[in-house]
Parts: sequence; C-alpha cells; structure tokens
Amino acid sequence: MTKASYDWFVKNSTKRPFIVERSSFAGLGKYAGKWLGDSNSTYEDMQRTVSGVMMMGVFGIPFAGGDICGFAGQNSDAHLCARWHQVGAFQPFSRNHRDCNGRQQEPYQFLNEKVGNTNVTVTDVMRDAILKKYSLHRYYYTHMFHMSRNPQYSTFYKPLFFEFPNDPAAYQAILSENVMLGPSLKLSIKTSPLKDVITDTNTYYFPEGNWCDIFDRNTSCIIQPINKTGGSIQMLPAGLQDFQVHLRSGHIVVMQDAYKIMPNTSEDMKKAPVDLHIHPQKITETQRNRNYQAKGVYVNDDGKNPTIDGNYNEYQISFTYRDQINSTIRDENIYITVGLVNNASNYYSNETKCSAVDQNDYLGSIYINAEEGEFQSA
Repeated sequence: MTKASYDWFVKNSTKRPFIVERSSFAGLGKYAGKWLGDSNSTYEDMQRTVSGVMMMGVFGIPFAGGDICGFAGQNSDAHLCARWHQVGAFQPFSRNHRDCNGRQQEPYQFLNEKVGNTNVTVTDVMRDAILKKYSLHRYYYTHMFHMSRNPQYSTFYKPLFFEFPNDPAAYQAILSENVMLGPSLKLSIKTSPLKDVITDTNTYYFPEGNWCDIFDRNTSCIIQPINKTGGSIQMLPAGLQDFQVHLRSGHIVVMQDAYKIMPNTSEDMKKAPVDLHIHPQKITETQRNRNYQAKGVYVNDDGKNPTIDGNYNEYQISFTYRDQINSTIRDENIYITVGLVNNASNYYSNETKCSAVDQNDYLGSIYINAEEGEFQSA
C-alpha cells in the first residue's frame, strides 16, 4: 500500500511525496516514514518511544517518531507533556497526537500553566523545544538526505554505543536519556518524573572526547583528558526547562538560530543563511605546537523537487588550526575550507556565477569553540 501510494504521487505530482504510516513492513523506509502507534500518556511510554525510534532506524526506517504527550489512556499532565515535547522534538518525526476522547494537548492549551514559581509557562517550554528542532533542521536534513543515498550513513537517532562500540560504559548509559543525533550531537534529557521542576539534576554519560553545549554557549564544556580511556559521568541541570545538546569535538554542524527567524514552517528557515558551529579537536601536540581539526558535511536543496541530480549542493567543510604553545590565537592561523563537492547545476546563474538554491546556501556566522570552553563568533 505504501509503495502504491508513493508511486501514485510520483506519477501525478511535481513534488516529493510525504507519507507517514502506522503499520509497516520491510522496505517501508524507502517510501515513507512511520509513527510508533498508540502510546499511553505515561513516563514509561515516553521512554519507550526513544528505543522505538532507535529500532526503526535499525530496520531502515529513520524518519520515525512517537505520539508526543501520548495518544491514549489517562490525560497527559502539563509536566509530562512539556517533557515529551522536548524528547519528541529531537526525534526525526515530531508530532503531538491524541485520540478524540482525551484532553486537548496542543502547546497553547498550557498557556496558564506555570513552571514552579516562575513566570515561564509550560507553553514556553514546548515552544523552546520546537524552536531548537527548527535550529537543527539543516543538520537533520543533511543526514536524512545522505541516508537515502549513501550506505555509510546507516542510522541517525541512536544509542551511544552505536558511535562508541568499544566503550563498555556506553552500553550501560540509560538509553532514553543519552541519545546520539547523528555522529556529531548528543542529547541529554531526564525522562523520569522530576523531583523538582526548577532545581532537579540528573547524571549523564559522555564518551571520550570533549563536548560543548551548542545552545548555551555560556556554559563550560566537558573537557576530558586526551589519553583517558572511556568517558565520564556528568551531573547536569534537569528541571523542566533543562536539557542539553552537546557538540562533539572534531565535528562541524550547520545550524540556524530559529529564535531570530521565528518560523511558522520550515519554509521560513529557507529564507535565512546558515551558521557554522565548529568544535575543534586537538590532533597532535609537541613541545612547541598544537594542531586542531574538525570536519562536517552539509547538503541543501529546495526540499520539494523529486529529481535530485542537478538540484542539490553538497559541501565538505573542514577546519584546521595550528598555534604555538602559550601563544595568542591568531586569525591567520585558522583555515576554514568549504568545498563544493556537488553542484546544483540547474540553479546556476550566469549573473551571480553561483548555483545557490536559496538563502540556505549562504553563510551567516561562524562559531568556533576554544579549548577552554568559550565560543567565539566571526
């Protein structure tokens, strides 16, 4: 049925099909995404959606998600619904979904619900999660694009041990609270009931390497010794407004600031340039010099055209930096290379000498994370 629907849309429409199924069979992921089916409005079922989406990725259905706030059973309370919006926002397919017999649970239904004794509403918490998903839209899209064409990109929403298979502690980390988003980002979020909506904390496992919060650039990075085997357990804020997305050292991700754009749809995000977030990794160190590197990839197309070839730009992005020990960081020692490895030739303009599809092919800001955990922008 899915393939038949897909083939009909391809034949009768000039746009890509968008199909989301509940039932599924082997090969579904080639033609459609999937939602996990009826979840009860409980913390346990929210946790199960995390492992459920991960399993769909293993089955070749990467575009999957659960019913945010829960679909059936008892009504979702404000705190559970807010947390579920945060958990669900980072699943590839994000949708609030409830049966007709339960309470309405759209974000605006919680405008009068405060977070503790603050002026922050539960709606504000949900909006924050949604905007952060929008901020990562280009990163998600890049990896979903590659997963449809490149066997090297096998999974996106996955447990830590998929990225760190030789780390025994990665297998012990709580699955629903430690999620890798592609190879570059790690989500840390408490998925059990909160002890205090303001001051609660929780422990998370961070594998080897350094990790920096990509949304809160004022917090200190998690710095781990280069020669240390394995990672470390970190205590982080876990109140209702708190979750963390950390950028892994050695990686570059393309993002946008949805708080500045305030989109109504992803189409609004296409009207603004993108930013580079760079977290250099120390590769070598001698008595005199240190060398840092980071790499990333980025794909942009219009998101609509069913014909891919000739309609997308792909960039390989690299960062290198070499300095002398105890020296001042100098801009002339920083090299950022953006190589166009696939050209959207159908968009080439003789006037601009450019093949930009839209504003997402233009660069806004560059954020570079220094080793001491401070972000610098250029």
